[in-house]
Amino acid sequence: TLPADGWYPVLVNGYNVGGTDLYASIWHRSAVPPLWSAQHGLTPQDYQCVFDEYSAAGWVPVWVSGFGDGDDVRFACIWHRRQGWSPRWAARHGLDHVQHQAAFDDFVSQGLHPSVVCGYNEHGTNRFVSVFTDAPSPSLWVRHGISEPDYQAEFDGRPGEGWSPSQTNGWRGSTG
Repeated sequence: TLPADGWYPVLVNGYNVGGTDLYASIWHRSAVPPLWSAQHGLTPQDYQCVFDEYSAAGWVPVWVSGFGDGDDVRFACIWHRRQGWSPRWAARHGLDHVQHQAAFDDFVSQGLHPSVVCGYNEHGTNRFVSVFTDAPSPSLWVRHGISEPDYQAEFDGRPGEGWSPSQTNGWRGSTG
């Protein structure tokens, strides 16, 4: 019922509780909403098919969430199609910590910045799905792979330096 009133999704996070997939989402409202499409409950193979189809047709991923119980990974994603303008972008999924850091360094050197970073666990390995874009953005400070106490220290200390969180993602991952 939301789309009929001009609402469109900008964020969806999937999670699993007791073997049931659940979703949390944020929607914006506009008199002229963008063209959008959203999918959820996708296997990694299904997500790759959607990714290939939508990116080839000019759609831009604005949100991707990886989640599951470690052996049964799924993805939820939101795509927007912007008329007349599309940012340069790149996306990667299934990356471990080292691969994600290398992708981050590579894309930042090309003038892109992360717009989405989501961690998840796949078969006992921490994985990341990320979208990088050159769309206008405020100054960014990015961290990943930090422990709960380190996150709390960052959260407590950064506002005094003028920083505020715009995106946070946590999951029960592996410790290795």
